[in-house]
Amino acid sequence: MTLEFIFGSDAYQINYYLKQTAPLAVVFDFSEEAGADLKKLAAVLNGVSLFDRQPTKVVLKNVFKQTDKNTKEKLIKLLMQDSPVKVFLVELREPDKRDKLFKFLKLRAKLSHFDLLKDYQLKQWLKTKTSEFGGEIKAEALEKLAFEIGSDLYRAEQEIKKLVNFSSKITLAAVNDLVQNKLEDDIFLLTDALASKRKDRALKLLADQIDSGRNELYLLTMLAFVFRNLLLVKDLSSQGLGQTEIASRASIHPFVVGKALQQSQSFDLDKLKKTYLKLVDLDEAVKIGKIDARLGLELLIISA
Repeated sequence: MTLEFIFGSDAYQINYYLKQTAPLAVVFDFSEEAGADLKKLAAVLNGVSLFDRQPTKVVLKNVFKQTDKNTKEKLIKLLMQDSPVKVFLVELREPDKRDKLFKFLKLRAKLSHFDLLKDYQLKQWLKTKTSEFGGEIKAEALEKLAFEIGSDLYRAEQEIKKLVNFSSKITLAAVNDLVQNKLEDDIFLLTDALASKRKDRALKLLADQIDSGRNELYLLTMLAFVFRNLLLVKDLSSQGLGQTEIASRASIHPFVVGKALQQSQSFDLDKLKKTYLKLVDLDEAVKIGKIDARLGLELLIISA
């Protein structure tokens, strides 16, 4: 049996890759009761057709998060048998590397890791995607678009379509007029509520984000990113550095430095350090399964 483990934080890249490599695969989603039927999976792997055709590729989604230790052990036994079927295990997250299933896949499967794009990778991706849609983008417009979009490639694709429909030559003025960084604005409001100790307001903003479909772990990552930048900017600013020097020294985009300088005035340095360290600890606890991300964020807000 051929195995491939596809995982990471970038859902867009993972789903795009999956569409290219396994477009007609049979999917078992372990987040759904019907999708976690190991008997049906065993039958498919043994060549028994339960569908209109005999599948040659099978996709297993959400195995790490949704299955218990006993189910994973049964799954490992299934994946060790001989079969002409290629199996893709897909996780839209970073798995716990101490997990027995991960250790098995590390030895037996091809590992395809899709992390969020770094800044230079994102800019190249935006340029390529703009070209695919029949447009071209100026350097200053690319800088601003990359800043506004961040790592959300689904939104990036839609924004590029919108910009190219407006004009095939994307300018900074067009990006300023047509693209708004909704997530960053929401994180800014949440951070502001924490700074002013408006806990009810912060909890409401968090709930609104999650109810609108935002991933809790992604929100945690974004908050940690914001507080890291606030801490760096506050520290360097207290040393007498200006905005341009801070951007260079901290390797932070000048747009981000400008916003961070303004918002960091609401925090003292010690408070920023404590909050950032709490976020780092919470991120680790969530990833190893010690606490639910939403509960952890709510407790962090309450204790702020």
